[in-house]
Amino acid sequence: MGSAPGRKKGVRTLMKSMTGFGQGTASAEGVWVRVELSTVNRRNLDAQVSLPRAFSALEANCLQVLQKRLHRGRVQVRVDVQRDAAESSLILDEARADAALRKINAYAASRNLSPVASVREVVTLPGILRDEESALASTEVVQPLEAALNAALDDLIAMREREGEHLRETLGEQLAGMGDLMENLEPLIAEARESLVPRFRKAMQDLQVDPDAADVRLWQEVALYGERSDVREETDRIRGHLQQAAEKISGDEPCGRALDFLCQEMAREFNTLSVKAARADINRLALEGKERVEMFREQVQNVE
Repeated sequence: MGSAPGRKKGVRTLMKSMTGFGQGTASAEGVWVRVELSTVNRRNLDAQVSLPRAFSALEANCLQVLQKRLHRGRVQVRVDVQRDAAESSLILDEARADAALRKINAYAASRNLSPVASVREVVTLPGILRDEESALASTEVVQPLEAALNAALDDLIAMREREGEHLRETLGEQLAGMGDLMENLEPLIAEARESLVPRFRKAMQDLQVDPDAADVRLWQEVALYGERSDVREETDRIRGHLQQAAEKISGDEPCGRALDFLCQEMAREFNTLSVKAARADINRLALEGKERVEMFREQVQNVE
């Protein structure tokens, strides 16, 4: 399978935003085509093509070109087709004009009405005089249409790449911020775990229960509580997700969907961590982590 137009083999693909605008023109054999593209974010690729009615059959050609070069986003495509100025002319359908004239004058005579008196009255009838554009065959338009569309895509993708690099920087900063949060969070979790048994011993003493003579079932409950409140798995998974996200944003493939999935996973882990947290300072950082993930997700929504 060949490489997509506009991409050079061996050149790293930049992260792309899903928001952008591009335009392109092309001409061939007297046919001039102009294409304008505008895109906004959308989970999947959703293209709406607006072609002159005479060339509506070429929508499939447009979609095929778009699908080779874009992966996500809502795309509005506007196409204008004309003859080159030097080639442009009007067409008089003489046979249609003769037939119309005969019928109109015959009808006028049968009703004692005045016949058509000037050529102006004839050429204003529908279909008698028309622009040559309507006489163009779709096959004449295919080549300049695809050329103009690819030129517009080059323009659009260049803009999306510029926006994408800003997104990459922003996402990198947000990942670094979440990494710093984890650095602050993990010592607190270790402290909480180390203080678990002393806290239970003190609680037993306050209740005048001898910890050394406590019922086995009581210690089983203590162990169960310790297991339920252990959040090391959650923190390990969050760190793993952060590492994966960092690899995705520095890679050379479209990563919007993957980052969106990682956001869901990180939000779930931070939520579990906040529920299991045994200390207020841990809970506060877990909730801050959820907020940071949501900020990260807002940016991810615009990544192709």
